[in-house]
Amino acid sequence: MEVNNIKECDITDTIHKCPICLDIMDYFTPRYPNMICGKCANGNNDNNGKILDSFGNEVSFGNIDIYGGFASYHKINNEIVKKEEHICWINTIKCYANEARFGGIVIQTMN
Repeated sequence: MEVNNIKECDITDTIHKCPICLDIMDYFTPRYPNMICGKCANGNNDNNGKILDSFGNEVSFGNIDIYGGFASYHKINNEIVKKEEHICWINTIKCYANEARFGGIVIQTMN
């Protein structure tokens, strides 16, 4: 569809691959162009299902409460330590986790 000689972009026509596993993603938004797929974010990766922080500790991410916010949860010496660190590593690829616009957490590769 064209409006005033400007072509409307339909993102459903665009094939987007996960930057880590290269699988075709079912969902993509231009707001998060380097977003990884749910499989990589949820443990289907070469780190035996682990997302690692900059010190090699296992890390997970979540919202603080029902209103959002961001927290990282690091497993250090078999204890969970709550922090606000966004940098993580998946399959030796540096990534950045953050609160998504309408809730939840989005992880993107850093280029």
